[in-house]
Amino acid sequence: MRKGLWVISSLLAGTAWGLPQKEDPKLQGVMQGIYQQMTQLIPLSLSEAQFFDPKNRPKIKKIYDNLDQLSSQLKERTKGKKDGVFKDIRDDFLLLGQRSKWAFEKGNLAGAQAMIGFQTEYCMSCHTQSASKKDAKTTLSFFDQVAFQELNPLARAKYLTIARQFDKALTEYENLMTKGSLTDEEKILLNPYKDYLILGLRVKEDPPRVKKTLETLVKGQEPLILKQNFTKWLEALASFQKLKKPWTFATAEKILAEGRRHLHYPSDRSGVVHFIVASGILRASLESKTNWNPDELAHHYLLLGETELVIDGFDFHALRYFEDAVRSAPKSSYAAKALALFEDTLIQGFTGSRGTSVPDEDRARLDELKELVKSGKKI
Repeated sequence: MRKGLWVISSLLAGTAWGLPQKEDPKLQGVMQGIYQQMTQLIPLSLSEAQFFDPKNRPKIKKIYDNLDQLSSQLKERTKGKKDGVFKDIRDDFLLLGQRSKWAFEKGNLAGAQAMIGFQTEYCMSCHTQSASKKDAKTTLSFFDQVAFQELNPLARAKYLTIARQFDKALTEYENLMTKGSLTDEEKILLNPYKDYLILGLRVKEDPPRVKKTLETLVKGQEPLILKQNFTKWLEALASFQKLKKPWTFATAEKILAEGRRHLHYPSDRSGVVHFIVASGILRASLESKTNWNPDELAHHYLLLGETELVIDGFDFHALRYFEDAVRSAPKSSYAAKALALFEDTLIQGFTGSRGTSVPDEDRARLDELKELVKSGKKI
């Protein structure tokens, strides 16, 4: 998994993290081109005044056109690649770009702006999937394109994460949570705490730092529901210290079982620490060897998909994990459960006030997975 995630990281960082760039300098150039266009598009999307200004429409259209051409080149340069993870991440990232452009061309500027936001969140989510003790050494030109200090603290924290400046991002989150001026409504709705927990526990693997921050927060003037969550999270961190090491797949299952007992209603966050820590253990387990039998592999992917639904609700990652579970062992009970969750997540993700509208390509994926489970044959 990690190699594929580093590849998408390099897509935005413009650096040669993964094997594809070393093997193909032209591919590296395409990725850097996408990165350069995104560093122009994202700053524009951060300001409604700029993004909605008719004077900027030609510039935005040109960026979309350039990204369209680069996307075609990226698909061509990676055609037939055996690294399925890279292909999945590439396709998800580009699909969001296509939907953003489509909304822009239809005059739905708010929709286009939202899709760019999803791309940003997707990049952030990808960069925080696995442990990373070291931050990127490269100083990214992204910050030359953005009036960084003019961004609100939450935006700064997110973009530091995208730039793989994890320690600085943690500090930004800590300042925001302990010294910031967020209203109670913003604290609950924006939920910077989840992103902080992911960075501190899954990426940097630094429970003492997270514990210290939570102990400060639980003493502060916070909404009651958050103070209750902080207490639960501290209790969880204490309980993890009692678990025998090394932590294994079985450890992750035990932590998840405990985490599920804390989920009493759909938006309950009291068990999120369990799912974040378990997801890190599952990824480490998955990467510990390459010769998993199909059922074991499917079980890993199924649980990883479940963790994503609780941690983030970000359906792209969850859908990919559920799909991988089905494709790994179509005959298994894990595949059947993954298929059910894939369908539910897909339908829920494309349902809004105007009803349900699942894109044709996603409905085709669902139909293919159903056939796989029905026939029990791998493709």
